[in-house]
Amino acid sequence: MSSVRTPLPDQFDPLETRTSVSGPSCYRPALSQRWFAALVLVVLIVTRWPLGPAYLYSFDSVNFALALENFNPALHQPQPPGYPLFVAFTGFLHLVFRRPEDVFLAAGIIAACASAVAIRTLASEMFGANAGLIAAVLLLSHPAFWFAGVTNQIRLFLALSSATIALMAWRATEKDSGAPWLLRGFAVLGIAAGFRPIESILLVVPIVWAWFRIGRSLRLLAAGLVVLLAAITPWIWFTAAAVGGLTRWFHLMWGYALTQFRDSSMLFGANAESASSMAMNAVAWNALGCLVWLWTVPRPQCMGIDHAFEGHFASHSGVDRTSQPLLFERQVGHFLHRLHKLHNHLS
Repeated sequence: MSSVRTPLPDQFDPLETRTSVSGPSCYRPALSQRWFAALVLVVLIVTRWPLGPAYLYSFDSVNFALALENFNPALHQPQPPGYPLFVAFTGFLHLVFRRPEDVFLAAGIIAACASAVAIRTLASEMFGANAGLIAAVLLLSHPAFWFAGVTNQIRLFLALSSATIALMAWRATEKDSGAPWLLRGFAVLGIAAGFRPIESILLVVPIVWAWFRIGRSLRLLAAGLVVLLAAITPWIWFTAAAVGGLTRWFHLMWGYALTQFRDSSMLFGANAESASSMAMNAVAWNALGCLVWLWTVPRPQCMGIDHAFEGHFASHSGVDRTSQPLLFERQVGHFLHRLHKLHNHLS
């Protein structure tokens, strides 16, 4: 019987791989989305519901609980900017669950399940079915994600909206007819802002990038802005009506921004020391997510790594794009092996 020799990580050359595997665009997940969502939902209920807090966890939770009976951000029910779509969503759940603690726990379970489905779909289309499943499992088992699911459920909608908008942007650039997906992305952006308004600023970048990639049509951009306006108008009107009109709503938002940022942003009057401290914290918080992409950075030969790891370099070196999911897995293993050797050297 012949044996197949498997190269060690140090001997593996990703640019010499010619193995043909199913490409991301035609992946076939082992579990259908419905079965996967059902399985995740069961796991979340079993693992989160028994460990949910018996009482409202924080003052934010108390504010959201008060909003179930009387939505008024001017009274901090909840605190500005009001999170109107989250309040509406939990208000619907309040028809089923009587206790506010159960309402928010159920909201967290639903948001976590939807986030797992979204990130699995995104990663599967980008890197293949195995990568999609791994991404979903990593998200569900992340301590911060799990903790938010039982204590601060509004934050889970950051994950859901980010993954969904990224999926819309990816499909807009990869599909033959990308314009409908771009318009869906604008719609999702407006809905996400109704859960956390800051999303409309943070997540507009991938949508604009997708628009730039598919032709930079001003007509398409105008259509997208119309869709975005149609998505945000209902929840802005709903919030403004609750506080007494658009003028009062604007003054409320501005006053709240001054209160929140005057000690951390120079734009709102903070001193240089406080502002720089907050800026460094922001860099640290956001840079953590970039660490997983260190394996994509080309290393010079003097550092002992001979190849650039990103699939982009492989695709320009004659490697068939259909082999990139396999390359991805091997490259990650290669990087982890190098990281382990570096750790041993330093210790």
